[in-house]
Amino acid sequence: MKIGILYNLVDCIECGLETDVLSYNEITEVVEDVLRILEDKHEVIPVRIRRELLPCLGKKSFDLIFNLCEGIDANPHGEAWVAGLLDIIGIPYTGSDSLTLGLCLNKVQTKHLFKANNIPTPHYQIFSTSSQRPAPELKFPLFVKPSCEDASIGIKTDSVVYNKLELSEKVEFILKNYHQPALVEEYIDGRELNVAIIGNGDSIDILPISEIVFKFCKDLPNIVSYEAKWLEDSEMFQRTAGICSSNLPEDIERHIKRLAVDAYHLTGCRDYARVDFRLKDGRPYVLEVNPNPSIKIDSGFARSAFAAGISYNELIGRILLEAMKRYQMEKKVTQAGSSRVSHDLRTTPHLIAESVVLRHVPLLVKWFNDPDISRYMDTPNETYSKETIIEKFFVLNQDDINLIISEKEGSKEIGFCSIYNINRSTQSGEVSFLIGEKQFQGKGYGKEMVKLLLSSAFCKVGLNSITATVTQQNCQSVKVLEQAGFRKIGIRRQYHFLNEEKLDEILFEMIEEDYSKFWAPFKNQLTL
Repeated sequence: MKIGILYNLVDCIECGLETDVLSYNEITEVVEDVLRILEDKHEVIPVRIRRELLPCLGKKSFDLIFNLCEGIDANPHGEAWVAGLLDIIGIPYTGSDSLTLGLCLNKVQTKHLFKANNIPTPHYQIFSTSSQRPAPELKFPLFVKPSCEDASIGIKTDSVVYNKLELSEKVEFILKNYHQPALVEEYIDGRELNVAIIGNGDSIDILPISEIVFKFCKDLPNIVSYEAKWLEDSEMFQRTAGICSSNLPEDIERHIKRLAVDAYHLTGCRDYARVDFRLKDGRPYVLEVNPNPSIKIDSGFARSAFAAGISYNELIGRILLEAMKRYQMEKKVTQAGSSRVSHDLRTTPHLIAESVVLRHVPLLVKWFNDPDISRYMDTPNETYSKETIIEKFFVLNQDDINLIISEKEGSKEIGFCSIYNINRSTQSGEVSFLIGEKQFQGKGYGKEMVKLLLSSAFCKVGLNSITATVTQQNCQSVKVLEQAGFRKIGIRRQYHFLNEEKLDEILFEMIEEDYSKFWAPFKNQLTL
């Protein structure tokens, strides 16, 4: 099964504090873990999502998405947008849908829902101006935070306020820095508990309750501030510990778990989620529901799984399995224990070609950024990253045939070739090739690669016309194409820009009739 891991990163903060980027980008560790766990049984591709890439996702891009997106760039609302797009396209994905993700991000609306359904939650009020007065039922101390953020963003040690002046100053801080209303709620000075849930419908597992233990001095409130959650060198972080032996009385534990399940179903959570509580004087209060909680190996969610006897590998597999069951992907569930899909091999007398897969990405990054090679590529001044290579080969150009070429004798990966811009209606396409390892250049492998490309294009894909463009100064590639039977049909003047130079490009063409005449004696040398 082909699984895409969607995630987002933040290069710069548009609003908020510069340090907020830490919470956004910790997802890279989770991506690596999920990839490592799933790639033994599936073809898994991690894709960093961005606005420009969203329209390029199609139903055939992936069989299923392991959705780790927590926004688009630094916009947390993008978390719901991505899920909504996947629903529109029709790609199955793990976790909650756009309605639930959007609802739970809006903490005020979630609390309205709790209140309407008799789920206890601290008294609250939304503040759109710093001059707004608190409602009579709001009693100091009060807790002030952004109304639409996650991961303790916008929460500091002074987020608990004790009078109207402090309230006004803190609301102003939220409005100015996060460009959104402030959620003000009664501060419940009690134990902080998290309930992790896995499953759907009536078939759910409530994992052991996890607790955040605070060891602060008496003049600091017991809250998980941004510093306590993300800044590992800080004293606040060191004095905040997670445990999974809450030692609650049985009746209170049952009550908390029942409320957690009610909140899970009420907000429409799917596959997995975490419900956060405060417990004071034996009374639990639901703070919020996180339908896309951190599943990092040292997260509270994973800690609860470990306490339940579920290993980290089993946890990731369980989340995937819950989504597959929900989409009634029974056949693929059965196949999940089989090995990864094998890719077709194509051979010539001296070379082996295989489809580009994830493990080839570092090689392509190396070759495409080599100035001696890239100078004759379509975009010679472009810099390629791991993310852009993955986009190019696994998302943007789904119909291309991209091959990594290895030398038969030493099994050394030496180059890359491609059939791209394939048009089925006109039965046409283009080809390109490169020898990435310099010690293998000038040994005749280029001609053998082109031979393989032509055989694939005409005999396997069923094309009728193939074109290739070569910068006029690329004498070796010009020679290879001429020796392979291509015809020169024109020159595009000053088409190729290399730094300050404007170079001409030669346009070559071959049709199936030419190929049959020129290469017929050598067809038996290829295995497709």
